[in-house]
Amino acid sequence: MDNLIVRIEKLIWRGRGLARLDSGQVILVDPPVLPDELVQVKIFKKNRDFLQGKVHKIIEPSPIRRLHPCKHGHQCGGCTFGVAPNSQILKIKKQILIDALTRNLKKSLNTDLLDKIELIPSRKSWRYRFRSQIYVHQKKPHFKKLGSNELVRLSDCLLLATPLGRGLDKLASHMPNGRFIVAASPEDGRIAWQGQKTLLDFSLPEFNITLQLPPHIFFQAHWLQNQALVSLVVEELRHYTRIADLYAGAGNFSLPLARSGQMVLAVEECQDAVRAGELNARKLGLDLVKFRAHDLRKKAPWEKVKNFDPQAVIIDPPRTGSPDLWKKIDYLANVEKMVWISCDVVNTCRDMKRFLNQGWQLGRIYLVDMFPQTWHMEVVFVLVREGR
Repeated sequence: MDNLIVRIEKLIWRGRGLARLDSGQVILVDPPVLPDELVQVKIFKKNRDFLQGKVHKIIEPSPIRRLHPCKHGHQCGGCTFGVAPNSQILKIKKQILIDALTRNLKKSLNTDLLDKIELIPSRKSWRYRFRSQIYVHQKKPHFKKLGSNELVRLSDCLLLATPLGRGLDKLASHMPNGRFIVAASPEDGRIAWQGQKTLLDFSLPEFNITLQLPPHIFFQAHWLQNQALVSLVVEELRHYTRIADLYAGAGNFSLPLARSGQMVLAVEECQDAVRAGELNARKLGLDLVKFRAHDLRKKAPWEKVKNFDPQAVIIDPPRTGSPDLWKKIDYLANVEKMVWISCDVVNTCRDMKRFLNQGWQLGRIYLVDMFPQTWHMEVVFVLVREGR
C-alpha cells in the first residue's frame, strides 16, 4: 500500500501515533513513534474512518529519541517505549491517559481532575520484572517476533530482573517445548517455572509481610512498584473497617489490610490463588481476612459479599473488565468508596461510566508506573458514592 510522510501529533492508547493527512484523514501509526516526529509511514490497512500504518523511515526524530538499549528491541515489541528515557515517557503516558479519559468518559468526567492526576514514578525502569512468559524450544529460551509466530533465541531481556534474565538458559535446559510462566524471588533470587511446586518469597516490608507464592499464579511482576501500589490502596482505605477485595488474587491487598487491623473478604476465581492466600494468612496469623473462591461473573457470590456488608471495595478486574459490575456494586447498599485498579483504561472507562451516571463521583486518579518501557499503565481510580 501507499507510503506517506506525516507528522505525529500525539500518542494515543496502546502507544499508537496519531497523524493526519492534509485532507484531515486520520492515520494511526504503530509504535514506536514519538510526538512531533516526521515519519514515512507504510499503510497496511484502510478502514472506513482511518488508515493504519507502520514506520518505514524516521525523517525528523524527536530530540528525546535514543537507540534502544536492548539488542532484541527491534524484533520483540515488548518494550517499544525503550526508544526514549522513561522519565520523558511517563509524561507522555499521562497525556495518553488524559486523552483516553476524555474520549471515553466525555460528559461523565469532571475535567478538573485531569490536572490533578498524580504520577507515581518507578524507581527502576529496567530489570524490574520478577514474572514473565517465555517460549522454550530445544531446551533454549525464546520469544516470538513481533507480528509473527517465528521464535527468536532469547539471550537476555532487559525488563527481567537480573536473576530471572540471567538464569533463563539454565532454567530452560530443564523444561519441555512450549510457552511457560517463569518467575524469580526478589528476596533471594531463586527462579522457577510453572511446572514446579516451588514457593517463592515476596516481601511487603511496610507491613512486615513475606508472601510465599507459586510461580504460576498471578502477582504483580514489578514487585518494587507493587509495594507503592499496595501502600496507596491501604492508605485510601484506612478509615474503613470492613472491606471487600474483589478479584483478590492471592491477597496482594487483602493481607496488608488485615495486618492493618481491617476485616477483609477476599473473593477470587482462581482456586490456586485462593489456596496461596489462605496458606499465607495462616502463616502470618491473619484471621481478619477470609478468602472465598468464587466467579464474580455469576450471581451467587454477590449474596455472600452482601452478607459481609462492606463499607468499601477494591476492584482489580482482569484486563477485559466487568461490564455488569455497576449492577452488582449497587446491590451493596452500604459501600461508600471504591478503589479501582485498572490495567486497561479503555475497558475500565466503559465499565465505570455506568457508576458515574448512577451518582458515584470520581475523586482521585493515580498513574502508577508499573510497566516502564512499555505502553501499558496501571491506573488507580478512587470513587465515592454521592451523598455518603
